[in-house]
Amino acid sequence: MPLLRSLMSLDMDNVIYTADEGLHFGVMSSSWIAIVSGIGRLKLGKRTLYLDPCFPAGLSIVKFTICWRGSTLSTTVDKDYVTYELIAGDSIRFVHGDGHRIHLHTGFHRYTAKRQVSVPRLIRSGEGEFDGAVFLCETLFDEITDIHYMAWYKTLESLFENYRALHLREIQPLTTEEFFEKVIYQAEEREIAFSGIHNVLLDRGIDLELGTPDDAEIVETRYGLANAKVAEMAEILSRMTPRVNAGMHALLKDLSNSGIALAVVTYSRSLKTLMHYNPEVMPLFLAHIDGEEAHDRHIKSRPHVDIFLRAAEKIHVNPARCVVFSMYLDRGFKASSLANFRMFFDVEGIFATKRLSQHTQPYPTLSNDAAAAVGRDGVPLILRLSRENLPTTIDALEDMLYGRCNAVDERHVASYTK
Repeated sequence: MPLLRSLMSLDMDNVIYTADEGLHFGVMSSSWIAIVSGIGRLKLGKRTLYLDPCFPAGLSIVKFTICWRGSTLSTTVDKDYVTYELIAGDSIRFVHGDGHRIHLHTGFHRYTAKRQVSVPRLIRSGEGEFDGAVFLCETLFDEITDIHYMAWYKTLESLFENYRALHLREIQPLTTEEFFEKVIYQAEEREIAFSGIHNVLLDRGIDLELGTPDDAEIVETRYGLANAKVAEMAEILSRMTPRVNAGMHALLKDLSNSGIALAVVTYSRSLKTLMHYNPEVMPLFLAHIDGEEAHDRHIKSRPHVDIFLRAAEKIHVNPARCVVFSMYLDRGFKASSLANFRMFFDVEGIFATKRLSQHTQPYPTLSNDAAAAVGRDGVPLILRLSRENLPTTIDALEDMLYGRCNAVDERHVASYTK
């Protein structure tokens, strides 16, 4: 307080002579700096406005306004609350306190206006759209599904060659259509059992037991084949060294810099190899889950969401405050399971786009009563995300959640319920 009083009395000797009993400009500017930068604890990041107001003893209330990117924010601090109000402009984003993002706006496509928010001064509360993000590893790479297909194709061809020679019969190679329909869209009842590959083999009169993860590559079990596929995958990756999509990398960095907890998951056991060729990406994630952990913890495979729930648990984020980036979500998933999360983004799979004339099926939706019960009236569970329309900043991602930008093709939203 002595500092504040001295600043507000700065150059008072000149007031009578230069301002005709008005407030000297030097006094005003120094007072504003003291209040906003001192009491308001205003900081400017590279692209972000930070505020963490304190409340000095001896005052009853503190008010100040800030203009930021075309909008004007009024801040009021009293002994109990910090109140932010958008008084001009359409939208303003900023970070309050220890990393809690706040977005005030005049209303978007699916959201009513939110012009004001009050935060308990001594209690931190999350006001941003989400606190965590989980990425299926395959969403980070443009060509990874092609590599998975090549690895399975070569692995199965080695098995088929033996059967062709031993049984003197034709065995069809694995086709892209089969891989897409039976492997990518495989539906597991419990933990990983390679049911898609099992169905491919059954169609050719070959029935292999599941086996165990310890089976050698030459053992004719599904796990033996899977281990051979992992080795084949490692060899292909060493030649192709796939890189994380540039847009995804930019988004990951911005989310991490904004204090969003990140996790990467996959049912494959090639995660460590993929990250080996992308060393700049792995430090951005607080947690990861690969096929080995999924097996050890008996995590149910697709179309269950258990792997995403486990990831949210590992980064200590409530699933309701977590967004998920996944692929091929139009089949098998239950709306009630998807509704546990803030939003799912169905990232375009280039493998299907390039090779197949496959059309996506409608996404699952909640019934009207179920949607009302969880507060999701008019809000989809899944937004479709094309590779050409990837958000590269947290602001762009929030705009998609608000419906301000088109991330979803409304023609594919289902009218049925599950």
